[in-house]
Amino acid sequence: MNKQAVILEFESVDFTILLSIALGDRKQEALRAAWALENRLINKPDQFHLHIAAFFSVLEYTRYPSVMRHFSKIVALLTVGLNKKTGRGILEDIHLEPVIDLLFTWLINPDLPVAVKVHSMQALSNLASKNDWIKDELLATIDFQEKYESPAFFARAKHIRKQLKNID
Repeated sequence: MNKQAVILEFESVDFTILLSIALGDRKQEALRAAWALENRLINKPDQFHLHIAAFFSVLEYTRYPSVMRHFSKIVALLTVGLNKKTGRGILEDIHLEPVIDLLFTWLINPDLPVAVKVHSMQALSNLASKNDWIKDELLATIDFQEKYESPAFFARAKHIRKQLKNID
């Protein structure tokens, strides 16, 4: 089965079922469901936006790093438009403090892959314009983490620093 066929198959699955599978005990199925949710956001954002509150309410229950990678990317993608008129209303009703705390936790966790960390870092940078304290905390965390991280982390950290310079 090719990638397009898999995407079409997952498009017919209900969002709440995919979310339940992504949070479940079966690692491979959880990974595939998280991948499907990410693809749904990219390919059919209007369908995903209907379920944003449900997604954020269960984000903290993610247990597998492979699922965290997709979920952190989803958060980064959802927060990228916060400075634009089109993205402002999407997260308006979401209480983001627990999400911000979780992203910082993922960012400093030495056991998580770099992809989870860079997506978390990007999402936090995107949220910094809405929460004044995030900018300084994120810069300090990046400085500390660079001692322990890979070149992929350094590359994204450089980009994030530039992005944060533009936030006043």
